[in-house]
Amino acid sequence: MTVVAVLHDVALAAHFFPRLVVLDGGRIAADGGRDVALAPDVVRRVFGVDPALVARPGIVVPPD
Repeated sequence: MTVVAVLHDVALAAHFFPRLVVLDGGRIAADGGRDVALAPDVVRRVFGVDPALVARPGIVVPPD
């Protein structure tokens, strides 16, 4: 089964989908699992922000 969803909440997308495609200006900037599609260099280049992972008690990030 294939599900295509357009989400602007990258944390939500990363939580529910094993594969992410990041678009930048209508072009594919990254395609793969969370570690690839949301890598710090991709986030900096596409979204113009410096990413940080903040660990919160009781929140478990599922593995890719």
